[in-house]
Amino acid sequence: MTKRPLRTAAVAHPRTTGARIRYARLDCNLSQEAFAAGISNITKVKISKSLVSQWESDSIASPSHANLNAIQAVTGFSVEWLATGSGDQRATVRSSELDVDRLKLILKAIAPDRTGIPREARAIALLYKVLADSPSMSPPLLAEMAQSIK
Repeated sequence: MTKRPLRTAAVAHPRTTGARIRYARLDCNLSQEAFAAGISNITKVKISKSLVSQWESDSIASPSHANLNAIQAVTGFSVEWLATGSGDQRATVRSSELDVDRLKLILKAIAPDRTGIPREARAIALLYKVLADSPSMSPPLLAEMAQSIK
């Protein structure tokens, strides 16, 4: 089944935080409900479709920094651009910015019963750095490195 685009439009050059949030959501072809669910999954705090609507209409204060970080994770739009309209629109991650502690939280959320998560998080961070610094590295070589790190 093909995913159809949402039947709403975003302003081409959004001027408010709410308009930029709406722009980012629509660019990702997410409904307010799906967007709220994505943010909730990251923050572990229930975000409602109604709250997303209030953010987008600027009828309440801007989202918290934690929610802006979650919006960045869901959409790929940078926190700085969402909050202020300045800076790069898209978030960029340099290999040195991969946060091992956040990666541990992600791994625990995915597999709460697993042990060895700190070791796995460090291995993934190392592999990410290698791949970011050498994007042409072949998948077999990357897999071989992963096996040697375990």
